[in-house]
Amino acid sequence: MKAKPRKVNEAVVSGWLFFRYLVIGAYVGLATVAGFIWWFLYSDSGPKLPYSELMNFDSCSTRETTYPCSIFDDRHPSTVSMTVLVVVEMFNALNNLSENQSLLVVVLALYIVLFLGVIPPWSNLWLVGSIILTMVLHVLILYVHPLSVLFSVTPLSWSEWTVVLYLSFPVCGLPLMSFFVIPFFDYYDNFSAKVLLKKFHWYTVVQFPVEEARFTAKKGIA
Repeated sequence: MKAKPRKVNEAVVSGWLFFRYLVIGAYVGLATVAGFIWWFLYSDSGPKLPYSELMNFDSCSTRETTYPCSIFDDRHPSTVSMTVLVVVEMFNALNNLSENQSLLVVVLALYIVLFLGVIPPWSNLWLVGSIILTMVLHVLILYVHPLSVLFSVTPLSWSEWTVVLYLSFPVCGLPLMSFFVIPFFDYYDNFSAKVLLKKFHWYTVVQFPVEEARFTAKKGIA
C-alpha cells in the first residue's frame, strides 16, 4: 500500500517483470535438472557414472556395463530434484515480496532493511508460515515411511541436503539484476510509449481526416 499507484497506460507485466520471470523460471528448471544429474555423476551414494552413460541409460539393458541397470530405478535422483524444486520455490516466494528487491540483500545486510526500506521476509507472516508448513510437510513425506512409499521418494542424507541448498539459494540473488536491467527496460518502455503516441497522434490528426474526407466524397458521388 505504500507504493505509488500504477499509471493508467502502464502495463501490468512490465518488460523487466517479464524478463525476471523468464530468467528465474529458466534457473528453476536448470537447478532441478542439475540436482538429478548431480546424484548420478558426483554423489557419494550414487554410481558416479560418466555423463555419456547417463545420456544412454535407455540402452543399458542391451549392452554390457560395469553397473547394474537397476541403478536408474533408484529414487534418490528424483527425490533430490523434487526437493530442489520445492526449496527454490520457497526462496523465490520470499523474493516476490518485492518486484525489484532481493532476499539476498536482506540476508547479507540487515541494516538495509532498517535504514533503506527493503521489504523484510517477516513483513508477511502468512507467507512465512506457509513456507514453514510446506517444508515441514515435505520433510514428513521424505522421512515417514508410509508417506515416502506413497509418494515414491526416499530420505536424503545431509550431503544431499547441502547440494539442494547450494542449487536453490542462488535464486535469491537473481533479482539483483534489477540494478543493471531496469534502466534498460525503463528506456525501452518509455521509447515504445513515445513511438505509439506519435503514431496515434499522426493517425488522429493527419490520416483520419483524410480518410474521412475520401469516404464523404465517395458517399456524395453515390
